[in-house]
Amino acid sequence: MKDNSNLKLEYSALHSMLISEQGFLSAAAVNPPAEIFSCMENRIIYSEAMNYFYSTGRAPGLRTLHEKLILEGKPENLRAHLRERIGDAEFMRNTGDAIKLLTEIKIEREIREYFASTRETGLDFAMDIISFINETFKEYIGGCVRERKNSNVAETVLKEIQDAVEGKSSQYIRTLIPELDRQVIGIPKNHLTVIAARTGMGKTDFMLQLMRNFMKQGLKPAVFSLEMESESLFMRNISEAARIDSMRIENGELNQGEMEMLSEASKKYSGDDYLIDDGAAETPETIKAKINYWRLKHNVNVIMVDYITLIDTSYHKERYDLEIGALMREMRVFAKDTGIPIILISQLNRDSEKRQDHRPQISDLKESSSIEQEAKLVMMLYRPKKYGIDPFEGKEYTFYDMFGNQIKADEYMEIIVNKARNGRTGIVPVQYIPAMHRIEGVKCIKSKLVS
Repeated sequence: MKDNSNLKLEYSALHSMLISEQGFLSAAAVNPPAEIFSCMENRIIYSEAMNYFYSTGRAPGLRTLHEKLILEGKPENLRAHLRERIGDAEFMRNTGDAIKLLTEIKIEREIREYFASTRETGLDFAMDIISFINETFKEYIGGCVRERKNSNVAETVLKEIQDAVEGKSSQYIRTLIPELDRQVIGIPKNHLTVIAARTGMGKTDFMLQLMRNFMKQGLKPAVFSLEMESESLFMRNISEAARIDSMRIENGELNQGEMEMLSEASKKYSGDDYLIDDGAAETPETIKAKINYWRLKHNVNVIMVDYITLIDTSYHKERYDLEIGALMREMRVFAKDTGIPIILISQLNRDSEKRQDHRPQISDLKESSSIEQEAKLVMMLYRPKKYGIDPFEGKEYTFYDMFGNQIKADEYMEIIVNKARNGRTGIVPVQYIPAMHRIEGVKCIKSKLVS
């Protein structure tokens, strides 16, 4: 006999998913199997709704789903169940929490039924119970529970070290900026990376350079651009590819040869090799739901968010730093569960403006403690010339670009590695050409003797 209170919860959860896009996406972010529903009709309707989302990328409403059931020739009793039981149910504000609760109820029910089905005792029975619980958790919460023997761990670590030596680490994605890769190995998979800077330092251009470098390696990145429109990002990409000043492109100051170069460059970024979502007011739930959709539909394997403080959190904490802390933890767990690296762009506070050299420190991160704690890699961007400081004064090295030309002072950028769990902290000099939104490694040659 079904528990009426649980059925009521099921109806309300489905109702809320189908009348609110935000509610649907918060449920899709959890994404459990249909078996969490005890009622067969609820299972079918949930499956139909999720199939619609994963085939179209849109959240279905009640009417859309009803029309889908009609077009597919589903029985009238199922359509009536959707109209009457689910359509008239009570709306729930926290749909994702309701789905999580139904998942917990299903897990508890499975474990109770397992206990009731056997009379065994002893150590073997205890081991069977542990195995059953682990398998049940894997089925309903995405395989977070993993048993790993010490020998397997040792083998994995040694293999990872060998791969890193050969430049093909399975746990990192190369940035293709040689000195940066030598210092940090690459962007860690299954985890969070934070790139931070003050305004005007080139955060978005650095993100786009990484995106292009990921594409060169056969990866498919997706960008949540919460500040800039996708057209602006596209303009920057084709400016870099054609090596034409983006200001001249926007002003239409191009000759025929440059137009042809630009047309050729645009083909490179008009395909299906990357995705950009420039929707405003993204929440953690909508981001996770879209990532789930992109993984299945488009094989996306790198996520970039520009930038973190524009994510619309709704944790209702008493302080903003607690809101950011909750967001960072949620993103970290999601990255670990999905195996997808998440790169978050962040603003720095004004503290660096008070220092003589204006060089940023990890304490300048807005809500720094939670970001520093949850991220595996933290990098900051610094351009001395922006503050009227000669970047070459007192340095014993001269910096050259890939063509052997000495780089200009206003093209000198430092990537400051503040935290690298498996790498080294320190400074990586690079060349940044703002007009073409391009960032490349440099060659450092000692220019004078050290006394």
